[in-house]
Amino acid sequence: MAAETEKTLSQWIVDLCGGGLERQIEAAKHVPRPLHGQPFGPPIPRNPAVEQALVELGPSAQGVLRALIAQLRGKTGRDWRGHFKVLAATSRVLEQMGPFASAVVPELIDVLHDGDRWNIYVAARALKELGPDAVSAVPALFEAFEQCDNTYLYLVGEALIAICPFCPEVRSRLIAAVDSSNANLRVSAITTLGHMGSEAEEAVPRLMELAQDLKDEHWPPIISALSHLGRLDASFLGVLLAASEDSRWYVRREAIWALGRLAVEPDTTVPYVQNALSDEEGYDGTVQQAAVEALGAFGPRAEPVVPKLLELLAAAMHDGDHEAAVAVVRTLGKIGRCAQAALPVLHSFLQDQDERLQIAARKAIAAIAALPA
Repeated sequence: MAAETEKTLSQWIVDLCGGGLERQIEAAKHVPRPLHGQPFGPPIPRNPAVEQALVELGPSAQGVLRALIAQLRGKTGRDWRGHFKVLAATSRVLEQMGPFASAVVPELIDVLHDGDRWNIYVAARALKELGPDAVSAVPALFEAFEQCDNTYLYLVGEALIAICPFCPEVRSRLIAAVDSSNANLRVSAITTLGHMGSEAEEAVPRLMELAQDLKDEHWPPIISALSHLGRLDASFLGVLLAASEDSRWYVRREAIWALGRLAVEPDTTVPYVQNALSDEEGYDGTVQQAAVEALGAFGPRAEPVVPKLLELLAAAMHDGDHEAAVAVVRTLGKIGRCAQAALPVLHSFLQDQDERLQIAARKAIAAIAALPA
């Protein structure tokens, strides 16, 4: 029986490292990525046969995981494609192993010390699920914050948030790091605090103070953190409007997003957001894309912007950028009955080959016509 369960587990891993993973990667190309997406594509369904094999093999199954981790570390900086397959397979196995993975926390700490961002992603993703068993990894997680850029800081942050209930030191270290001289640590701590809810309450006064200073090089993550914590209010309108015209595109983009989340004083705010529709600067989300998203929050009060949105929609379709087109269509739907001028083009999308565009158009038409979606 042990041989059969080992075969089941081994075959599953082989499939992940071979055709199964290739299919996952290909499928992921057609899935819209959230701001902080999974770089390995959508999570695979849990495999009952694998879970049963793990239960039957017990601690001996950890040998498989140790071997994968060793292979993962051995491929760092070499064959990128092979490295990607191994780290993806390791991540999947860790997901399935659950509590079994607690025995390899020392190996995961070693991975955090590698300095390889992909490997750090895998280790943090595993530690996030281990709760109190991962407390010993807290120093290494903070070191990862200090040494790496913010490419995958959110997952290191999620691991710390998950460990925090079992280690109060996490919260105090994050709050102290808000004023750290280490830029990587500071940005990572601020971003993580933004997702800690009431646990971050002690940090809010300092974040609100820092948010008034546009000269702070880390103003965007500060504003983002306050927004996620639900602490932005009308008192921030002045600094956000000023920031929307800053010389730095990433400051303008964050300001526009924040103005949409705040959605106050539309007569004053909408013209600033409308101006940003012509701002194509930025990467991984331009200022223009932020403006399209933000305008939807103003509903009918964004009616003056409809002609410009239709121009952007036509340009997106001409360029074959269906993702941008879907974003504009959704915003037109949120503007509602005041976007009647968009109905002809929206109806033309009902037969489009892109299913996402069809669905978005159908919902937008229903919202504009005030009909059930």
